[in-house]
Amino acid sequence: MASEAAATIRASLIECLRGILSTSQEIRSAAEEQLKMLETTDEFGVYLTEFTVSPNSDLAGRQLASVLLKQYVEAHWCSRSEKFRQPVAPAQAKSVIREVLPRGLADSSSKVRNSVAYAVSKIASFDFPEDWPNLFEWLIAALNDANPDLVHGAMRVLHETCNELSEEQLGIVTPVLMPILYRVYVGQETYGLKTRARSVEILTTIVQSVEYFSLRTDHRTLLTPQLPQFVKDLAKGLAVPLGENSDIGLRKQIFRALGAIVQVFPKLVRQLFSEIIPPLWHVLTSSADVYVRDVVNGDGGNDDDVDSDGESVTLDGLIYCVFEFTGSLVQQRSFHMLLLPHL
Repeated sequence: MASEAAATIRASLIECLRGILSTSQEIRSAAEEQLKMLETTDEFGVYLTEFTVSPNSDLAGRQLASVLLKQYVEAHWCSRSEKFRQPVAPAQAKSVIREVLPRGLADSSSKVRNSVAYAVSKIASFDFPEDWPNLFEWLIAALNDANPDLVHGAMRVLHETCNELSEEQLGIVTPVLMPILYRVYVGQETYGLKTRARSVEILTTIVQSVEYFSLRTDHRTLLTPQLPQFVKDLAKGLAVPLGENSDIGLRKQIFRALGAIVQVFPKLVRQLFSEIIPPLWHVLTSSADVYVRDVVNGDGGNDDDVDSDGESVTLDGLIYCVFEFTGSLVQQRSFHMLLLPHL
């Protein structure tokens, strides 16, 4: 009987997904009402997860299921969630979802991967490390996988997760993550530009978290073993010509990372100043030439250039990041004398 009931709920869920995608308003409304009733069943989240990660199901339905799964996790996973409403997901269902859901990080659809990554990171904010102790081991192993979709998905989870780290989680994750982020950033032969840029973006988030939590406890030592070499290679990355191994998106993330680092580790930046400033001026002057050619004297450039996250990848955005980083230096008196010879 239990298996028959489960099959019935599964079939009803799939029918609801098809109904919500219907062009008929009447069918959509009926499907949405049915979905509200299914949402209160114990296995609803499990069936959504299984459908989301099933490569043999239709893509439109899987994309919808992945979005609904995000909403389900926000609403029913934990009573501490801002969007929580009854009922809370059963422990057994949570266990199954934690086991099955990460498979979706290797999905060929970026929309499915992104939704799964968000759901994984949201669950991690509640369950890591107590109820999901092997999560970061799994993600780090995924970064070594030959499947670029899985690498992208794992990086997306790390990015989302690091935005919500508690002070305890920061202390656990940072020492393990820093060498991985550095390896991804310098691994231009192995990782794509987007993945390398994501590693720098995660570094920025961790540095900002260290700054925030250091108001109570000094966590800067979590970063110091890897950070000096990381900063050196970030500066070197600015000198790489735009092309196969560098683009505007990566350069923007480098400047943002350096801007965060100078706030928390000004002494380190002063020590490496002679290695940072030449590529900075190179980017600024070369960008100015391109800006005059393409924007001032050309067709004005394309203001609609964005990446898959909606992030601007225009030259204007890069120049803004350069000035933002330069401004962070100017704000600190200790950099004034270092900057004067380069003005």
